[in-house]
Amino acid sequence: MPTVITRRLERWSGPLLLSGSTIWLVSWLLNGQTADGAVAVLGLSERGWRRLLDPGTLLLMVGLFGFHRRRRARYGRLGLAGFVTTQCGLAAILIGNFIEFWIGEWLYINTPGVFKPTDHIGWAVFLVGVAIVLVGLFVVGVAMLRMQSGIRGSGAA
Repeated sequence: MPTVITRRLERWSGPLLLSGSTIWLVSWLLNGQTADGAVAVLGLSERGWRRLLDPGTLLLMVGLFGFHRRRRARYGRLGLAGFVTTQCGLAAILIGNFIEFWIGEWLYINTPGVFKPTDHIGWAVFLVGVAIVLVGLFVVGVAMLRMQSGIRGSGAA
């Protein structure tokens, strides 16, 4: 039996997904205007705009959870696999961004020079997360198409 919290989460999943994706889009567009951190756009440098990806990613994760809760009975195990894959990818994106822009700055705050090992590690984890999210969303899309067309099970195609 769904609780009040899960019903509200299902109801708010659309606005959460929309606001999370809007934060992502604005963050990446304005990050591209910062010229390697030298130019501040609206008072934020590249690192500031990239830090805004964290709340956007969290909103996407919570919104996708509500989306999954609403459709989980209809799109079956394939949809569940896509959902879990997408959440793992979003978690990797969040971890990579956290390593690069939070832990890296804390560890190397007084280190002169440009090279910081956490930048490369964080960026690599971030890119792996993006690839995982793409695969997961593709699987969710296939599950949604199967749900729409009425194809069920793994029997004859």
